[in-house]
Amino acid sequence: MADADSFGAQVDALMTIKNPVVKAALVDVHFKKNSANRVAVAKQALASKKIPLLRAAIKGLANESAGTEMLKDLWQKRDDELLKAVHLDLYNAMLSSEIDSLKLIATEFGSDLKNIHSIVLEGGDSLKGKKVFEGVGACMQCHSIKKKGGDQGPTLDSIGLHQDRSILLESLVAPSQKIAKGYGTMTIETNEGEIYSGRLAGENKKELTIVLATGKK
Repeated sequence: MADADSFGAQVDALMTIKNPVVKAALVDVHFKKNSANRVAVAKQALASKKIPLLRAAIKGLANESAGTEMLKDLWQKRDDELLKAVHLDLYNAMLSSEIDSLKLIATEFGSDLKNIHSIVLEGGDSLKGKKVFEGVGACMQCHSIKKKGGDQGPTLDSIGLHQDRSILLESLVAPSQKIAKGYGTMTIETNEGEIYSGRLAGENKKELTIVLATGKK
């Protein structure tokens, strides 16, 4: 008990640090160590309005019976009392919660894709997004950033500066719905019967030039 009390005192002392990222990590520690005042710490984190702290508190409370009503209330009032950048975090925490009533609310909300679209336009994790873009998302097969990637699609350097978020979301969900001018894919058959698919790069009266997925013309 003495060790637990000592640990709690040390963590509480560190909570006076102003850096929200460090404080968020300490909120996580409270829940991982099942400290006696973890729910109280989460309440303070929610009141801070700092994104890292909000995420840590929501994550911790999602599997705490003492936090169930807090999260339900926060969900109901999210448009007025919760930063939009954290709406997706709250939804995901409830959806993965071991508490049935929280999971049910999230499941019913997520049954309509329009609802999901409404909460993903802000927030998210840029580092995880980068991993998806460069890895399993296969985005770089067609698109490039800083001259790294494919050229079947337009470069995405500074794309957020001249495209609305809702349009970018549509492009992620249904990438073939709208094709940027000059980047449509075509399939041709040569006189020899060979078939090629790629992006039209140029044409004249004698020939067509397409760029294959490999980058070869």
